[in-house]
Amino acid sequence: MSNEEMIKEELENLGCKALDDTHYLDGILPFIDDTYRIFIKVFLFENDTIGFHVYLTTEDVYKTILVSNQVPFNSRGKVLSEIKNILEKHHQLVKKYEQYQNTLSFIQENNESETIQEEFISHFSQFGVKALCGIIVYRYFGKMIISLGDNLHLEVFISSDNSPKVCVFSALLNKGNYKLVFDNVDDLIHEFKEKSPDADTYLELLKESI
Repeated sequence: MSNEEMIKEELENLGCKALDDTHYLDGILPFIDDTYRIFIKVFLFENDTIGFHVYLTTEDVYKTILVSNQVPFNSRGKVLSEIKNILEKHHQLVKKYEQYQNTLSFIQENNESETIQEEFISHFSQFGVKALCGIIVYRYFGKMIISLGDNLHLEVFISSDNSPKVCVFSALLNKGNYKLVFDNVDDLIHEFKEKSPDADTYLELLKESI
């Protein structure tokens, strides 16, 4: 087996592949790892020596990781061991980043903001009508508007027939406090409905006076 064939086999065993399977120019053998991020140049010299250049590929340049001096071909084991360590470290870092990516996907799928917004609609729809601004509780003397912004800023407004809209409650929601805030808003809704009944109830109250 020639030196060329031996080094090719050794690097393939490390997970690299030759970029040219047919011939090499000027004794330079180019290899790339299985992630296409580690580029290796092997230099085979006529005096039966060998050299290695190992690079990290980026968008525009190759950044040098390792440059070995010429060593006798039969003494290449130390450099190959260093290349093996580089590739193993690279795979560890790639795996670590992939795990991070998976975590991002998990967070996105279970987005706290989306969960709270869904709970908001589910909870307050029982009191009023869903609208673009949030939930509106209509009563005879006016309406209560319960809104939740994308930043989880909950606000409660009362808009009376004879006065401007007034903010009566404001809170920033998070996973830890939103249920308690909902309870507080429930109390406001019950108070508003008591002070301003709906039209049918108001009608009956007036009839009782006859």
